[in-house]
Amino acid sequence: MLLKLEEILAIFPERLRSKSRTYFKSFHINRIKDFAPFVSHKRPPYRKRVTDFMLVTKGNSVRTKGLNQYELKPNTVFFIPAFQIRTTEFNSDDLDGYFCHFDDTIFDNKLFPQESFKNFSFLQYLGNPLINIPESEMMYITHLMEQLIVEYQNESIDDFKVISSILMALFYKLGSYDNEVYPKLKNKASILTQRYKNELMKHIYDLHFVADYADLLGVSQNYLNLCVKKTIGKTALTLLTDMQLIEAKSLLRQSEMNISEIGFALADKNPSDFSRFFKAKTGFTPREFRNNADF
Repeated sequence: MLLKLEEILAIFPERLRSKSRTYFKSFHINRIKDFAPFVSHKRPPYRKRVTDFMLVTKGNSVRTKGLNQYELKPNTVFFIPAFQIRTTEFNSDDLDGYFCHFDDTIFDNKLFPQESFKNFSFLQYLGNPLINIPESEMMYITHLMEQLIVEYQNESIDDFKVISSILMALFYKLGSYDNEVYPKLKNKASILTQRYKNELMKHIYDLHFVADYADLLGVSQNYLNLCVKKTIGKTALTLLTDMQLIEAKSLLRQSEMNISEIGFALADKNPSDFSRFFKAKTGFTPREFRNNADF
C-alpha cells in the first residue's frame, strides 16, 4: 500500500492541512509510528523528485540505492538523493523513527551555496547513503528531528529559512560521523566491483554490454567478471541485467514510455525480445507488471 497525499494530510490537524498541502512537495517530515498503517513493507523500484532520508530509532528496514542493498538498524540514518532509483525490501513491524523529504529549492543559495552540499557524501548520487550515529549523539539528533516537526507544523511560518537551517545543522553533524565513502571495501576486487556498479548506475541507458563497461574501467572483460564473481557471487552480465531490470520496472510504473521505447532505451531490444527477457527474469510480461500494482 503506497502512501497517498490525502492520507498524509488527514493525519494533520484541520488548521494545518492547507499549509501542509502547499509544503508537502518541497518539504515533509513525520514520525514513522504516526504513519504505521500506511508504511509499505515492500516496494518495487521507483524514483522521487526530492531527496529523502530515514532515521531509525527502533526496528529495522532493508532498502536499496541502485544496485546496493543496506540494512537500517537503530541509530542509523539512510539518505536517497533526488531521482536516485531505490526499493524498499523490508520493514519490521516495530519500525520507528523519522522520515523526511526535501527539495533543494528550500535552501537559500545566499545562505547555503550549492558548493556546500558537496561536503556531504550521503547527499551525492554515488555517495555512501548509510550513516551510523554514536549512541551518545542520538539525543541531539532526535532533538533536531523534533524541531523540524515543530517548524513544519508551525502555521505562522511562511518560508523554509528555519527548516533549512536546522537541516544544514543536521547535515554537518551527520557529516562528522561519515568518514569513509565505502568503509567495507578492502581489496581490489571489491573496489572494482563497486566502481562497476557506479558506472552501471550512470551509463545504463548508454552502454548495453559488459565489454563496454570493461573498456570504461580500463580492464579486460574477463578480469572484471572475475572480480565481480569473487566479490558478490554474480557474473558481471548478471549485474548488468539486474540494473536493466531495476530501471525497466521503474519506467513501467512511473513513466509514459511504451514498452517498445523502454526495450530500446535499456538494451537495444525490439518489443518481443524485451518482453521475453523481462518475463524470463520476473515471471511477468512488461504489460502485466505495469498494470498490476501488487507485483
